[in-house]
Amino acid sequence: MNKTPLHYHHVAMGAKMVNFGGFEMPVYYSG
Repeated sequence: MNKTPLHYHHVAMGAKMVNFGGFEMPVYYSG
């Protein structure tokens, strides 16, 4: 699965990541 250049920023901000079109994309953020 590919990751976008901003993947680690999304994860650091608490994003729930899912596979979409071969990329790991944020769906929503906790909080």
